[in-house]
Amino acid sequence: MLHNLSLKLKDSDKKLSDYGLPEPEENETELQRALIEYDPQQQTHLLQHLNETTPNTVEQHEIFNQIMDSIYNKNTSLYFIQGMGGSGKTTLAKKILAASRSNEILCLGCASTGLAATNYDNFDTAHGLFKFPVTDEEDDEDENDKCLSKLYEHPERIELLQQAQVIVWDEFPSNNRKIFESVYHIMNEFQGKVIIYMEDFRQIAPVITNGDRQQIVNASIKPTSL
Repeated sequence: MLHNLSLKLKDSDKKLSDYGLPEPEENETELQRALIEYDPQQQTHLLQHLNETTPNTVEQHEIFNQIMDSIYNKNTSLYFIQGMGGSGKTTLAKKILAASRSNEILCLGCASTGLAATNYDNFDTAHGLFKFPVTDEEDDEDENDKCLSKLYEHPERIELLQQAQVIVWDEFPSNNRKIFESVYHIMNEFQGKVIIYMEDFRQIAPVITNGDRQQIVNASIKPTSL
């Protein structure tokens, strides 16, 4: 019980001793837990089930094959998958994850919001996965400090991200571009990884408190030099 509580609290940068409880003597690292999280055979069955219940369109089939080819060949690749809500982006991402995990490839995933993350198994928010603090509105005045990652304070998370070969980022345009730019540099320009961004620019834009149209556009991924 203490072990499970310790894992849940760690995601919020807290520990058992903060509440007067002892820390468990043995504790697996984030990477060790991730490596045994998925059974390859079960993931093969999941992929078969997804293909049977929701077959790919011709376009989705081409995208799937191209991305899986990059994953198998360990090519550094950034993919942007765009489409309206209901066009099958989430199911396509689940198939890519299942196919990768069936081959014992370490995959991680995040979304811009906790609600979007619940569409997948074991996804976190982008802020949570990459350790960006969610600041209060009154703290948002300093534009330079708003998107500073605390990743360097979490060596286990760095180890996990370094070993991951595939990262899926859903609702990508809803996040502030500074998060992407910071992660891009922190993670050595994603060398050796396949990054898959799921997006629909017609949905929710980045939130800028009391921001005007231009400020919101500037916070989006559109103007980034990357």
